[in-house]
Amino acid sequence: MPAAGCTSGFGRASRDFYVEHGQPKELYLRELEKGAGSYQAFEDECSKLTQRQLKALGCRYHENKQAYLPPSDSTFLRVLDQVEASAFDLAVGRWMIEQEISVLDCRAGSAR
Repeated sequence: MPAAGCTSGFGRASRDFYVEHGQPKELYLRELEKGAGSYQAFEDECSKLTQRQLKALGCRYHENKQAYLPPSDSTFLRVLDQVEASAFDLAVGRWMIEQEISVLDCRAGSAR
């Protein structure tokens, strides 16, 4: 699996705070499973986000619960169902090509 890019040389110091350590690492993306359970997996991952992260992502604020709510699996289904697969594939491919130089720089930097 090719690397998607590299980190900026920061490490997690607490749940939502990072400190610079100057050692970038290659970043790999997990392949999402296709099938009925994949949208539920999106919802499960979003439920791990902090309130600060949900707010930054523009999630809906629920007045009664006094909290930002992560999107549900049905929201992901509705949104992703409208995505044109070929256009998305082209956009991701172009992004990956742009990252190639970044990956090489990351590898060169970590080899020093």
